[in-house]
Amino acid sequence: MRKVLISMSICLAMFATQLYARHNTGEIMFTSILKGNAEVPAVKTDARGVVTFNLNSTMDTLFINGTFAGLSGKITGAHIHEAEIGSNGGVIVGLTSFINKNQSDSKVCLRTITKQN
Repeated sequence: MRKVLISMSICLAMFATQLYARHNTGEIMFTSILKGNAEVPAVKTDARGVVTFNLNSTMDTLFINGTFAGLSGKITGAHIHEAEIGSNGGVIVGLTSFINKNQSDSKVCLRTITKQN
């Protein structure tokens, strides 16, 4: 369930976010609050999290920072899905290797992101 919550929440984070442009730096920031009721389908859980995605001004690197709480154990997987809001979709990039306890700090170069089959 943790894996599903984290992976689906990250997916939703990419599509159901608030957009914020840092006008001084040219960066774009996406922020998402992760909750079980945002899952597809929704789940009842105490797990929650916050993930920020910062796209640099040259739009070739995405910095990801996530903090999670209320999990019943260690995070076992994380990845970004491509899907319409309210739908499940295929994985486009894995993030599991960036997990440190219940936190994630990662840098993803957009040139290297390809859809996983």
